[in-house]
Amino acid sequence: MTDVMALWKRAAEIKAQLDAVKPLYDELDKITVELAALMVAGREFDLPDGSVGRVVNNFAEANTVFRPAGVKRFELKIMTADEVAYSKMSKSEKTAYNKAKNLKGE
Repeated sequence: MTDVMALWKRAAEIKAQLDAVKPLYDELDKITVELAALMVAGREFDLPDGSVGRVVNNFAEANTVFRPAGVKRFELKIMTADEVAYSKMSKSEKTAYNKAKNLKGE
């Protein structure tokens, strides 16, 4: 049987953590707008740690976008260095990588 009190307590903890980071979402929105004004949407930007950032214009191909929630015109996509390396692998390299990862239990 599930402990209802434990679930409510955990839900309250999660809500407090989400409330604590809300200002970061606002700051990220401001940065996104600034970067969208400074960069060509879709162009990749190499970050010092090997990650790659890109401004995405969600309305680039259409004036209307249908999603089940509000849609921001611009958003930031950041791929870690590992994700960049993975995206550059051939299909056979990705298959071997995924098999090795699954054997390790990751």
